[in-house]
Amino acid sequence: MMLKIYGAVLLLALSACKNGGTGAETDGADSSNTTLGHNQTEVADGQKSEKELQMSTYDPSPDRPYPYESGMIEYRYSGAFDGTQKVWFTNHGKDFRVEDSYVNMASPTREPRDIIYIRHNNRSFYISPSRKLGFEVKEKSGAVNLLQQINTMGIDSAMRQNKYTVKGSQNVDGKQCITYSSADSSAQFCFWNGINVKTDMAYGKGIRYTLTAEKIDENARVSSEMYALPEDVKIVSRQQFDNKNFTN
Repeated sequence: MMLKIYGAVLLLALSACKNGGTGAETDGADSSNTTLGHNQTEVADGQKSEKELQMSTYDPSPDRPYPYESGMIEYRYSGAFDGTQKVWFTNHGKDFRVEDSYVNMASPTREPRDIIYIRHNNRSFYISPSRKLGFEVKEKSGAVNLLQQINTMGIDSAMRQNKYTVKGSQNVDGKQCITYSSADSSAQFCFWNGINVKTDMAYGKGIRYTLTAEKIDENARVSSEMYALPEDVKIVSRQQFDNKNFTN
């Protein structure tokens, strides 16, 4: 299950880039320092034209994934998970830090989970603060490949190439966003102005969680210290990390 969460964290962290397609801008709602609530309404397929569903004309690239120099996004879990996720980024999204803290409410033990994911200077690390262990991410997982495609192809082209289809749009507290769904509906991602503002993900049989952006700060000042690895964390091999009996 850790890998499923890991992939979701990656996609949520890196998907805050603009849509590579062309079309109309959003309805003009202010996007700076925005607090998002949970008043959400859905718009059925066919009620919005393809042009209306396009959220931005920004073309992401590997050198400039995000249109903003720095920023911070706060998310809230609901459904099977209870907790928060925070994302800080600089260098137009080439460097970022994700802090994920949640409890799986569907688990009998309801053990708290904490994850830190750091990408800086073209190196990425996955860290468990509670275990004081981490590993360097080198493999090309499906989530990483999808994110690379988003940065080079744009959201719409990348999502469609990976078998996601447009399922209409949703309004998240005045933010109209386009919704992409996997073929089996196990995962849905909703992008507003290129930012992934809502995720609906299957975690297991009959278990789903939702992650919704509550605050978006496009002008946040992010210190370089955010990318420093915790001093009490030991970086080990992926094999050692996956061994639950391995300790620091």
